Amino acid sequence: MKRYGIIDIGSNTEVLVIYEDDGTSFRTLQYISVPVHLIRYHRNGHMDDEGIRRTAETVAEFVRICREYGTDTITAEITEPWRRIDNADALTAAIEACGVPVMCLSGDEEALCSLAGARLAFDDVRLMIDIGGGSTEFVSIQDDTITDMVSIPYGCVRLQALGYDAEKAAPLVEETRRAHPLLQDCPVLTGVGGTLRAVEAFMVQYTDCTDGIPAEKLYELYEKVINGDADLLDLIYRSITEDRRPYIVPGLGMLVSICRSFHVNTVQVSPYGVREGFWMRHVRS
Repeated sequence: MKRYGIIDIGSNTEVLVIYEDDGTSFRTLQYISVPVHLIRYHRNGHMDDEGIRRTAETVAEFVRICREYGTDTITAEITEPWRRIDNADALTAAIEACGVPVMCLSGDEEALCSLAGARLAFDDVRLMIDIGGGSTEFVSIQDDTITDMVSIPYGCVRLQALGYDAEKAAPLVEETRRAHPLLQDCPVLTGVGGTLRAVEAFMVQYTDCTDGIPAEKLYELYEKVINGDADLLDLIYRSITEDRRPYIVPGLGMLVSICRSFHVNTVQVSPYGVREGFWMRHVRS
């Protein structure tokens, strides 16, 4: 029996997950999410010192918790925050100074990790989407072969900062599809990540559907929200954590745009994603 500490550093949150693995199956012993909001510290292609400091403080606390649990290994991965800054070396050095190795994931590698996580929940994945804080990943699969994948620098936090809704997000999706024509229409979209899990949390209450989210119900809810349905917005806010509330409507708008573009009928949400996929691809193996 082995215990693994995985630290996931994203644009919105930093997450610690501790897995216990017997070689055939695993379980989660601990899950902690801290809303560091690193994207706020990106200015003109540079990460402010405060952002680096907050990252290191959070990682140091996560390392302490891992040691309390007696983990056999502790590994960190960082996604979008390091990709577009000129002082990425300073950021990764601060993380490594906490006593943990860090792997910087490219957009493609993040997409592959998310896909590996999604496949823990669903055997048949043909279109996978991960709407993160600073980026959104797309993977298209046909006959068990990836036909195309891409990461675009627009996640729910960045969309919120730019004032994007579904109408404004739609051109981003269409531009992505023009550049990547092998991203194919698919009736069933597989979603991973915190934004999709948050959407699932309130859509289950809104629709009473437990076997996937009907796209038509998603469109219906979104129209009501942007038209000022206060009761519905209250339902959404009560269903998700406080740190996600400012970003859920922009994230929902991106999801609506993706579903419309890819002619999606149903959205299935995986409880697993980039962290589990990273662990399987780079640590457990």
